[in-house]
Amino acid sequence: MSKKLSDIAITHISLVKAGANGKSIIYKSSDAEPSYVRIIEIKKSNNEEGVVYGIVYSPDQEDSQGDFATAGEIKKAAYAFMKNRNTLNVDKDHSFEIEKAFISESWILKENDPVFPNEPAGSWAVAIQLEDEELKKSAKNGDIGGISMAGTALKADVEKADKGFTFEDLTTAFKKIFKENKIDKQEENGLKKEELEGVVKAAVEPLMKKIGDLEKQVDTLKKSDEETKETLKKSKQDNDPQHKQQSNEQGGIL
Repeated sequence: MSKKLSDIAITHISLVKAGANGKSIIYKSSDAEPSYVRIIEIKKSNNEEGVVYGIVYSPDQEDSQGDFATAGEIKKAAYAFMKNRNTLNVDKDHSFEIEKAFISESWILKENDPVFPNEPAGSWAVAIQLEDEELKKSAKNGDIGGISMAGTALKADVEKADKGFTFEDLTTAFKKIFKENKIDKQEENGLKKEELEGVVKAAVEPLMKKIGDLEKQVDTLKKSDEETKETLKKSKQDNDPQHKQQSNEQGGIL
């Protein structure tokens, strides 16, 4: 079962050597040891300026533990981090000993973000300025490859329902296909008919499959509903005294 995170309060950001599975965040449920771990990879870096960039959290994306957070909760967490003046709370490997580094930028991604164009809108991104030569060296050679967060968060069990096919699904699919094929508006107008058909087909095919699967589910539910109604009708007739009397009389005639 998925777990929805809320009231996320991040106090520290830790520079770590990223694991093979990519991203890392640590939440603490109290002042005791961290109770939850998630991975966040350093996505970009500027070695000359000693700046590393990472996505703290993306909305509605489950991690390996099945946890996720909405865009609203992520925005609240990002704003609270800045409001509480935690930008200097940068340590290494969760030592809680402040390093010569600070959060130089923190922002919520909009569509086609210039730093993270392929990440979803609503994601929380940070830039960390490294002011120590050893830290810069570690980031450059890969000894520092990830970011981990310490703080608190509430969890709640939720059943994530399938929203089904929506207009947004189609719009998102077209945007993805056009972006992956590096097709801008000007090129789109100049596409040959067969090229445009290929792009449209690539975008629509997976959605049509999903629609087909949903139609099968609806048919199954309709059939089940009809069988249930028929069973209830038969059960009602069998328990109806007048129906029983008619059945007995018919049985006598036969």
